[in-house]
Amino acid sequence: MQRVMSFEVYEDLKRFFSEDFKPLRGILVQKHWSNSDYEKIKACFKGFSNDFFEALSLARSIFLPNKVISVFQVWFDELNKKYGKSVCEVFSSLELSNDQKKEIESKLIQCYDNLCFKYIVSPSLIGGFCVKVNGLYFDGSLKRLIVKIEKEMQNERF
Repeated sequence: MQRVMSFEVYEDLKRFFSEDFKPLRGILVQKHWSNSDYEKIKACFKGFSNDFFEALSLARSIFLPNKVISVFQVWFDELNKKYGKSVCEVFSSLELSNDQKKEIESKLIQCYDNLCFKYIVSPSLIGGFCVKVNGLYFDGSLKRLIVKIEKEMQNERF
């Protein structure tokens, strides 16, 4: 029998994927936890639902520790769809600051309702960023500009 997760777990997952939990996610993928790691984990997860802990324990027992985050990401994306949110993926060549993220979010929220943001570092972009939302892809990367200039130069051979 499959168990349906509550909206409370969805809220827990939103917190889990927030910027504040990035260091904790690094600890979670380790195969073995030290006592100090365990204490950090306990302190950070204070206030999370029991369902979330059950899911975390189950995921760690079934999957390799380094796969738990990706499994939770898939789960989070599915819950976003269930609760009427669109996942907006923002790709950048470097880690974006919180101010940069807020600026991008404020612009996109003007055009799209109920977005949940997922930030991905992709060094191959060289600079700038790309946004993927609702099947659309907006490319503002330096890589795209370089490719465009290269094609124009090939067309204008001397």
